[in-house]
Amino acid sequence: MNTPIVEASEIVKNYQKETTTIPVLRSVCLRMVKGEFLAIMGASGSGKSTLLNIIGCLDRPTTGSYLLDGVDVLKSSDDQLSRMRSRYLGFVFQTFNLISNLTVFENIELPFLYHTINQKEISERVHTAIEQVGLSDRINHRPAELSGGEMQRVSIARALAIQPKLILADEPTGNLDSLNSREIMLLFKRLHNQGGTIILVTHDPQVASYADSCVTISDGQIIGESL
Repeated sequence: MNTPIVEASEIVKNYQKETTTIPVLRSVCLRMVKGEFLAIMGASGSGKSTLLNIIGCLDRPTTGSYLLDGVDVLKSSDDQLSRMRSRYLGFVFQTFNLISNLTVFENIELPFLYHTINQKEISERVHTAIEQVGLSDRINHRPAELSGGEMQRVSIARALAIQPKLILADEPTGNLDSLNSREIMLLFKRLHNQGGTIILVTHDPQVASYADSCVTISDGQIIGESL
């Protein structure tokens, strides 16, 4: 039986604006096993990015329960969550989030600032990640010298280098044209076929079709699931 990596139950997220409570997530339940490729699909404002932030320990729910690889997130301190994010979670964002004055190698190396492994192993992991995304010939380039698709490949390599248990991608094709979008999704599919566990948030059904399974969220509630 596959081991659950995400077990979220009755997740509620509210924001308070003065005296008004704004509901964002309403009793969301989600279970995902290792090795799965899951898409979370919904329109802008549906709550999908908020849900991803909670899964990625970037935000806490108002109520509910959440286990990440068996760890009770809601009972973990901020320091414990920071360690979990830096060691076990790989993040890929729509806007790439690369440092403009750093090379490809240096950008991918950044997450290791919070690790205690030696420089030789860091260098080996960075080189391996660069090879995985097909950018060995761009290793000393800076972001301004790269295309949008190449920059997103760098951000994927940065996520891969730490050898995460779970990759979280928030609209990873949102700033790309159709050709680059397809190349990035084929890369995600290849990573999944190699054993990667991925959650991808998107508003695009075509992007979601690359995943093994999909949940649709609307007005903070999951309204559909498909395999």
